[in-house]
Amino acid sequence: MSCSENNVIEFAIRASKPEAGAKPKLLCLIDSETGRLNLVDRLVSNYEIKTFSTIFNALQSLKNEIPAGVIVQLHLKDENCFDFLRMLASNPNFSQIPTITCCVADVFDKNIEDYLIKVASFMGSHLYISCAEFYSPALALKVTFGLDSKIIPLAS
Repeated sequence: MSCSENNVIEFAIRASKPEAGAKPKLLCLIDSETGRLNLVDRLVSNYEIKTFSTIFNALQSLKNEIPAGVIVQLHLKDENCFDFLRMLASNPNFSQIPTITCCVADVFDKNIEDYLIKVASFMGSHLYISCAEFYSPALALKVTFGLDSKIIPLAS
């Protein structure tokens, strides 16, 4: 393994492990105000949350610090979440971050939703949270499971 590969792996591991006593940081790309409020309300006791409504602002934040996880709304109004997932997956500094996609509105036919989940998974999403799960009290548990179950693969 080369020195740069070791640095990327070490960088990803440090990013996902907060300092002792600190809350893990989540970057949340959700353009729904209701969705952002729900997310913060349900997760603020366990995580330090930074919410963004545009891909540009989320990417600007990633230049300054690497979060323990990323939550992305599957259906963004004016942008394509798959572009964001592709950008994360293609950058070695970000590809190791556990990424969760979610639905904040019940807008999809079941077949369309199944297709979008498969595409999101192919683009690097590690977990999908349905609309019903997103607004349930179990959201924090599902997010914690999604972040904790992410295994950091070795660089090839």
